[in-house]
Order: sequence, then structure tokens, then C-alpha cells
Amino acid sequence: MPNHNQIDWTVASSINVANYQLERSYDAEYFELLGEQPAQQNNQTQQYQFIDPDPRPGLTYYRLSEQNMDGRREIIALDVLDRNSATHIYPSIVADFLTVHMHHASTATLYNVVGSQTMHFDFIAGRNQVSLAHLPTGIYMLQFASGQTKKILVD
Repeated sequence: MPNHNQIDWTVASSINVANYQLERSYDAEYFELLGEQPAQQNNQTQQYQFIDPDPRPGLTYYRLSEQNMDGRREIIALDVLDRNSATHIYPSIVADFLTVHMHHASTATLYNVVGSQTMHFDFIAGRNQVSLAHLPTGIYMLQFASGQTKKILVD
């Protein structure tokens, strides 16, 4: 695993958004500002990325907020990354693409909230990206062949 955490996010529009702020916490209570990125100021889907260059082992909580042109700040995403886990998924709230980082190749099945199989994946070791944009809004469970399960919100 790299010595940094990469945080990716996608927005449908950044009109009236001045910037995005990313904060980090190790206890999910006290957050520190990692940095800001200016918004692209357009009405198109934009992808953003931020590198946390010095995360600790274990759980790291990330809070993403946007600051509007009028100065209002709104939290738009919360996520947690476990550097001790062999599987990392992000973001936890998916609009378009889900990224899955695996130490080893594995299969996984996506289930909807009533337990019906929605999709099946064959992941390679490394970074995988899958589109969930076609799925209805809701809560899904991604279950790996190892039995590990991750909750995902499609919005």
C-alpha cells in the first residue's frame, strides 16, 4: 500500500461553489484541515483528488465540505479509510463511480437493501473502478469472497 491516502470525489456541478475543503480525524470527533481545492465553477461533472501525504496506520476519517460563494459551508461527504484492511473502497456515497483497491484479486457481489443480487465483480489486485450510476438511489452491501462486507450508499 502506498504511504499516502488518495481521496477522490466527483461533483455534478460546481456553480456558486468557491472551494472544497478536506479535513482529517483519527477519532471521528476532532477534525483538522488538510487543504482546500478551488471549484471549477462550471455546470459539468468534475472529478477532484486530494493526497493525504502522512496518514497514520489504522482508521482515518475524512470530511469533505464545500464553501459557497456567499461564505456558507456545507459538509457533503464523510468517509473512513482503514489502512490495516486489505480492501479499500471509496467514496462511501457514490454518484457515478466506486473505486475498489485490493491487495489481492477477488470476486464480490453487490446486494440491494432487500438482499437481491444486483451486480457481480471480478476485481484485480490494485485499483478497480466500477460504474454504479445506473443503480437506483439506496443502500447496497458489497460482499467479497472473503466474507468481508462494505456498505455503500448510491445517491
